[in-house]
Amino acid sequence: MRQVTDGVGRAEAQATSVADNACATFLLSSAMEPHQLRPLLTCATAKEMWDALSRVHEQKSESNKLMLMSQLYEYRMSPGDSIMEHVANVQNMAARVIDVGERVSDATIMAKVLGSLSPKYAAF
Repeated sequence: MRQVTDGVGRAEAQATSVADNACATFLLSSAMEPHQLRPLLTCATAKEMWDALSRVHEQKSESNKLMLMSQLYEYRMSPGDSIMEHVANVQNMAARVIDVGERVSDATIMAKVLGSLSPKYAAF
């Protein structure tokens, strides 16, 4: 009798695992563009998908840090942007730099916002 109970328990656990994997796979794939899914077609599990995505989109590489920092420091306000869009752009770029482990002070963000305004805001 014990073997039957253990077998039933394992079958339920396996069914739950399959359902959880299907749900996670669906969530991952529905959050991506079609061209991002192509490399993941051979993945059998959501974990394999996540590992493949992590390898492709490694966020903390030194070259990525340098690229993000360069984007932040070279950024200039576009002529058609509002002040709110400009501030949001600078804050988003700073957040991406912070996300990869680099420090960006509030003073640096404020200096970037003011220093990169378009010429029509030169009075600031």
